[in-house]
Amino acid sequence: MKRIYWLLALEVVLAYSISVFFSLGFQDLVWDDSHYLKTAEYWYDGNEAFKDFYLQPSPHFRLQNLSPLLSVIEYLSYLVFNINLVPIKLISAAFLPLLVFGSFKLGSMIEDEKFGVIVSALMILNQTIFFWSTRLYNDIPGISLFILAAYFLIKGTKEDYRKNYFISGIIFGLALLMRSPLAPLIGLFGLSYLFLNKKLNWKVFYLASVLIPLLPWLIYSQIQFGDFLDGFKGYATPLVFQPMNPIMNIPVFFKSVDIVWLFLFAIGILFTRKISDPKLLLAIISLGIFLITPFGDIRYTIPAIALGSFLVAKSLGEFSKLKVGNHIIIISIVFIVFLNLPSFIQTQKENFYCAQNSAVIKVSEFLKDNSKPDSIIFAESFWPQIEFYSKRDTYGLVGETPYLDYLMNLDRVRYIISINPQNHIKYLEGFKPLAEFKDGCRTLYLYGR
Repeated sequence: MKRIYWLLALEVVLAYSISVFFSLGFQDLVWDDSHYLKTAEYWYDGNEAFKDFYLQPSPHFRLQNLSPLLSVIEYLSYLVFNINLVPIKLISAAFLPLLVFGSFKLGSMIEDEKFGVIVSALMILNQTIFFWSTRLYNDIPGISLFILAAYFLIKGTKEDYRKNYFISGIIFGLALLMRSPLAPLIGLFGLSYLFLNKKLNWKVFYLASVLIPLLPWLIYSQIQFGDFLDGFKGYATPLVFQPMNPIMNIPVFFKSVDIVWLFLFAIGILFTRKISDPKLLLAIISLGIFLITPFGDIRYTIPAIALGSFLVAKSLGEFSKLKVGNHIIIISIVFIVFLNLPSFIQTQKENFYCAQNSAVIKVSEFLKDNSKPDSIIFAESFWPQIEFYSKRDTYGLVGETPYLDYLMNLDRVRYIISINPQNHIKYLEGFKPLAEFKDGCRTLYLYGR
């Protein structure tokens, strides 16, 4: 076996091992991961507590419609292993090695295998990518599927377009089901690459296979929610074309990468001579989409980091042609590791510390043991996690809104959870303090009536 394949195998094993280690060691849920798990559990046992409340078009409770594929995987795990997060974490951790492998395949095709192994290594040297691979979120699975689909798309322009376009469409469809905010990236990259490389012809109709995985979900959405596009309108799906100042997201992007990566990224643009080069298209389109995305959360930088790494690898590949090229690559990677590893470890340590004897889990277990199944809980924070752990209908105290007033009048609100007893909460009238739940980072104050 070639040495380069041994390096790839090492990257894959390392990616899976570290992702599993930190994922299994982290007790708590973060936020959106609770929503995906709740959807899977609703499909599994029909728990009505996981339905959300809506005032329009009339007061009703229904399941929240999010990108479904992660919940489908979790649901299948429930069918085999019951409600157990360990198998789900073992499965979810496999998407980081898939990202590594897909990057190698795409990089090897558009350049060579040396380039492929460099870009795949960069995927496991970024703290943002590594951190979110250890959480039950859909960002890493989504971009790993996108890169694999892009590989088959570009391969289809070179050979056997029927098979490769068809496979590419299927995987693009899965990427959309995994993370629907990837829709602009998929559309813009696909059209730009095919147009600029003069491949936009009747053959691309084989990409219509994208509908094969999408159609069942669109039909389900129409039947269940009355709108087949409902899942693309939720709060977890940023609308990239609403007004936004791109400058606001630049600091977030800088925070998610390091200075060496940024320098090599800029040099990579200079080394890329054609606008039709897939490396340039992937990087610029993904970065542009992030910069105009409202609510620029740091995990939304993941597509730009992963795809921008192809330009970083281009710089390292060009430097490797110099007499001291291999030394430059080694020094650059050492600096990238040095700049990313301490931050990653510190973030993980803080999360582990906060998750020990988690106050969120403790208050949730109290609610599960001491409340009726139809009880409604109000919480100032952590309401998705509390709802998942307690199996009780939980809503966030995000201001005094009509739907909170409506729920309060149902006389099912039995408990309110505050993060600070000094905060004014108008709904606390008639409630009395019951207990405090503490961990290393926070105290949650429980009120009841």
